[in-house]
Amino acid sequence: MIRGHLLLAVALAAVLGCRGGSAQEVEVDLEVLVDQCRHDLAEVEGVDDGEVQVTRVEAVVWSDGSLGYPEPGMDYIQMLIPGYRVTLQVGGRTYEYHTDQGRRIVWRAEGGKAPAQVIGPVELPGTTIPSEPSGVGVLYLRPLPDEPNGNGALMLLAPGAAEPTTVLERCLAFAVSDEGHVLAKVRTSRSTHDLLLAPAAGEPRMVAQAFDFAALTFSRTDSRYALLVRRAAGQPWVVHVGAPEDDAPKPLDWAPPVQPGDRTRVSLAGDTLLLVVPDGDDALHRNSVLDLRGQKVVADFRSPEAALTPLGP
Repeated sequence: MIRGHLLLAVALAAVLGCRGGSAQEVEVDLEVLVDQCRHDLAEVEGVDDGEVQVTRVEAVVWSDGSLGYPEPGMDYIQMLIPGYRVTLQVGGRTYEYHTDQGRRIVWRAEGGKAPAQVIGPVELPGTTIPSEPSGVGVLYLRPLPDEPNGNGALMLLAPGAAEPTTVLERCLAFAVSDEGHVLAKVRTSRSTHDLLLAPAAGEPRMVAQAFDFAALTFSRTDSRYALLVRRAAGQPWVVHVGAPEDDAPKPLDWAPPVQPGDRTRVSLAGDTLLLVVPDGDDALHRNSVLDLRGQKVVADFRSPEAALTPLGP
């Protein structure tokens, strides 16, 4: 485990030596460096510094002077450069800052290049050192024949486990994020459903209650989630977006109307949300692309199939 004040010379000597470089002992006040990243992001987002959360800090080695964020047409010094990768979150969005050992901080909205070497995570106040992954488990619904509302039990089958464990005793539908958050729909009566959110390795809590929920999905790029909510019978389905730290998901009142909700697909990545809405028996679905930051619909088109796709830097 690497701590707030550290010397990278020992860790980097072998790496730099094999590439013809040389390491120098440079003591870095990481708390000051990370605070600079937080302050910069707060200015970009127009929020207070305290609203920017530091989720991960890693000591790394960049492959050249671009620090993992090369710009077209620019020439960079070709040598290994020790530095840090600082991951921040604000408003449910994740940002990645790249630094050297204290003189330069770079950031772009687009994704950057991976470092040439990851030395290890750094422990700072407010950050956590994630445990090493222990494999991939399987979540599944086990039918409950005597359950009056049609719920099943949400089960987890872990690698090497002799028996599955119960995650939720009642669950009708669910979605799971890459970080292990679980969003679950539970039917409590003929006219009521609960929406539960279970953080990774945490206890579930109810974040909403309504007539019905549909199209539960997590973002492909951060920890936010999206779904359709029908507040009462006969009311339209409304798109909602939330994050694990929110008390409840918030409605997108500016989004287009959605019918039927139980057959609509929702995809979320960054600030882009895609609605694929079936239109009767027509094979050409109604597709709407929403800009969450700008709060507007940026495209409407008909197509038999549509999906979000990442774009290169």
